[in-house]
Amino acid sequence: LWHPLGLLFSDLCFFSQELAAVRRSFYLLFSLISVMFMFYFICELIAFCLSLPFFLLSRSSCFNGGTCVDGINSFSCQCPLGFTGPFCLTEINDKSPCKNKGTCVQTLAQTRCVCPPGWTGAYCDVPSLCQHSGHCLNVGNSHHCQCQVGYTGSYCEVQLDECESSPCQNGATCRDHLGGYQCECSCPPGTRGRKLRNFPL
Repeated sequence: LWHPLGLLFSDLCFFSQELAAVRRSFYLLFSLISVMFMFYFICELIAFCLSLPFFLLSRSSCFNGGTCVDGINSFSCQCPLGFTGPFCLTEINDKSPCKNKGTCVQTLAQTRCVCPPGWTGAYCDVPSLCQHSGHCLNVGNSHHCQCQVGYTGSYCEVQLDECESSPCQNGATCRDHLGGYQCECSCPPGTRGRKLRNFPL
């Protein structure tokens, strides 16, 4: 936005998701007289995709049929199936890069695979690292194992030992089971129950 006096006011606009009103005061001195000018501007979101200068088009366009999506002072490319990358320049050679029945999901600037249980990796081509029927969850470029009851560890490789805390009392023997334990004993006089607690006779 240009003022007749030749001042550039484009720096007055703060871009946000909604229209913003900006008020600035300028003091100009003409013939030793101070005059205050107050300017009010309503800033509009610029259609960045439509206002790219011709010299930027070669490096900031969306290629291969990609759609330019306006952002705040920026843009991104929504790529068609088969292409990915910030400018839709990377061709995906396979119709679906996802292996082992993975689902191909396209976001604004990239294509990613959602893997079925038992598979992980960028293209669902790596057997799940989670042991003992743990469920592998893709987290960005990494993973997290959601373990079944009774297992723990980064890969669900450790079976929990419920007897480790010595839950059985009065000399009973603890037998660990998957997801639980059992106290084995012959109840001495004056004791009864699963943990052999003392009960008055």
